[in-house]
Amino acid sequence: MSLNDVDQIEILTQRINDAYELKAKKTELRSQIDATSDADTLRSLQEELERVDTDYQSQNITLITTYGINLDSPLEYLFLAQRANVLVQMEDAGEFALTGELKTSEEIKQFQRDRSLIAQLGQRAEQIQQTLPRVDDEAEKAKLKASFEQIRALFEVSNAKLFDSYGYTFKRPSKTQNSVLDIYSQAPLPKLNNTPSVPNDYVLIGALESIEANLEFERNVNAMENAREEAKRLTRAILTEKDTAKEAELREALAKLNETINANSIKMIDAYKYSLDRNYKQIVTKARLYIKLTEDEINQQKEKDPNYLVPENGFVELLSINDVDANLAFQNDAQLMEYLRAQLVQLRQALESEKDEAVIQQLQAQLDQASKDLTKINTTMTEVYKYSIKRSYEYVVEASDLYLQLTREEIAALDLQAAKTTE
Repeated sequence: MSLNDVDQIEILTQRINDAYELKAKKTELRSQIDATSDADTLRSLQEELERVDTDYQSQNITLITTYGINLDSPLEYLFLAQRANVLVQMEDAGEFALTGELKTSEEIKQFQRDRSLIAQLGQRAEQIQQTLPRVDDEAEKAKLKASFEQIRALFEVSNAKLFDSYGYTFKRPSKTQNSVLDIYSQAPLPKLNNTPSVPNDYVLIGALESIEANLEFERNVNAMENAREEAKRLTRAILTEKDTAKEAELREALAKLNETINANSIKMIDAYKYSLDRNYKQIVTKARLYIKLTEDEINQQKEKDPNYLVPENGFVELLSINDVDANLAFQNDAQLMEYLRAQLVQLRQALESEKDEAVIQQLQAQLDQASKDLTKINTTMTEVYKYSIKRSYEYVVEASDLYLQLTREEIAALDLQAAKTTE
């Protein structure tokens, strides 16, 4: 189906977003329910889940009756804007006026790319401006000021071109408004792998079956990503460099770097079928957890064995984690611990500088809850993995599987090939 009424499209977009948020909230609550053993907390979470589910069902019924969209069906929905209006606020807090029109889906995509690049320039200029007051070295400050002026000038020119091309500007509040929206429904993707935690459209393309192989793969991927980032940095520098000789040096450096990137890309495809231009997932199937020995533990070992040699980095193997689900659980729990630790630091810092009593009480309540959550997850981690926030650990991948996300066209080709083989 296709919608060509701006107001109807905005209403549909809001309803879809609300429904997806409620659906995500249901998943989050179910996860919390599975993880809690406290009766009061469990009751509260179940009551909240019932409320959220009621709101979600109401939203979904509206989508079904109004648009024929059922988010609980096995169908997948695709929303593709074909035309969009560009609007700019004419006065402070005033009305938005139509200043441009994007007439095809390709033009919309190009506009989004152009707007994103210019927004990045503006953000970079703002970052430098915020950094300047904290720089004491005069030479460094002068260099930053020059960089700021160059980036700011490029931003101004690019923003003017954006307005000329599309009617959009960063100088005033501006927005886009879809005016023609096509809605497609399609069959769900087939399951291309046997791993529940991996999305359906990812297919197994290889395995790394040793610590050395996994470390090498990680180093190679990091090197490729760092090279890509350096290429972006050089490109930005070329765009802002006014000295002809320096610009030539930068272009030469970029050309050499691109040659290296292309050569290494071929090697990565040959070795792993891996390209930074595609989406991948690396799923750990086996890992080892190492713990750093304390001085007391080292002394105890030496008392038992005078010839005891302390490991070079001070870490010894604590345990192995030998399947996909266990490794995913460990990674999620470890990430949650780090998140809660960072949250506690931020909340304590906020409390130290806050003067408003009402805000202080709110921050203190958040701090108490985060501390309680951290204690709870730390207890679980200690029981299951002998893992504690008070110790130092290394998580070393021993074996992993690589999965590649296929496009619908590639999946269709696979199905066609399978059919020919069957015949």
